[in-house]
Amino acid sequence: MPQAIKARMARQRLMTAASPLHLEVVVEDDTLGRLVGGPEVMLAQLRHLLDLMKQPNVKLQVMPKAAAVHVGLDGDFTLLSFGEAESSGHPVAATTEGARAPHQTPTIENLLARCDSEFGLS
Repeated sequence: MPQAIKARMARQRLMTAASPLHLEVVVEDDTLGRLVGGPEVMLAQLRHLLDLMKQPNVKLQVMPKAAAVHVGLDGDFTLLSFGEAESSGHPVAATTEGARAPHQTPTIENLLARCDSEFGLS
């Protein structure tokens, strides 16, 4: 099994651990409707999301197609906080995915401000 899949499965187990991770996600509406892997795979994926949303440590928001320009248009990003930093309520690291050049990666302060104003996530 590829390492990326092993890592993803390990992260999923942490969502239901005795002291579970807290996860907040904003997904574009188009993403949920995009058929990937066939109807059966998509049905299983959507059911999995619904199951996750029942957990108190998970918050999933769906951004409608009509939403204006938003922070995620530049590509996927992740805000992370660890241990003592969680008590401050502010992430301490940001990662980005996609084709951005390093100089285009937004600062964590910029991401926080935009996430707070657009989604109330910071």
